Amino acid sequence: MNRLMKACVILEPRRYEIREVEVPAPSAGEVLIQMKAAGVCGSDQHIFLGENPCSRYPLIPGHEYSGEVVAVGTAVRGFQPGDAVVVDPNYYCGGCRYCQIAYPQFCENWFGYGVKRPGGFAEYSAVVAKNVLRLPEGVPFEQGAMVEPVACCLHGVDLAGVRAGDHVVIVGAGGIGQILAQLVRSAGASTVTVSDPLPQKRDLALALGAT
Repeated sequence: MNRLMKACVILEPRRYEIREVEVPAPSAGEVLIQMKAAGVCGSDQHIFLGENPCSRYPLIPGHEYSGEVVAVGTAVRGFQPGDAVVVDPNYYCGGCRYCQIAYPQFCENWFGYGVKRPGGFAEYSAVVAKNVLRLPEGVPFEQGAMVEPVACCLHGVDLAGVRAGDHVVIVGAGGIGQILAQLVRSAGASTVTVSDPLPQKRDLALALGAT
């Protein structure tokens, strides 16, 4: 394998370059993933603009991504080269006081791939094995890259308690709004109203099940 790879590197707020950097070497508990697909999130824009207080530069962004395992660390079990996988970008240590009382969102050792650690806008990414999930056979990498935003939306639908017969209003028909419109219909909502100033986004929402 070539030991250099191309990556999008944000050098400082509002300035990035496509650079050649070293391919990361996976540690004992990591897998090395060759990137196949990556999504662009609204938070990537905030990171680029310097509006995310967690980010430190230079940084390789990208936290919605999928790929193929090309190498595994010596302590990794359950993965092998050739596996199609998707990345859970949020690492929680599991051992701090907040993780121990089931509040991992406050983890004292949290980091996010593409937010505090190098992410998916590169040819390769080294990821802790517990943050890697195998893609079911036949699922395209492009769909795999959408697992993280869909998971966020599913969590929102669960928190909202959407049930059969509910009337749901979604403000904004960007990527997340479009996913939510489909999920709340699947949850049994009888009407789904989507508000957006752009007619092409409203048309897409209607095509995807908004009423």
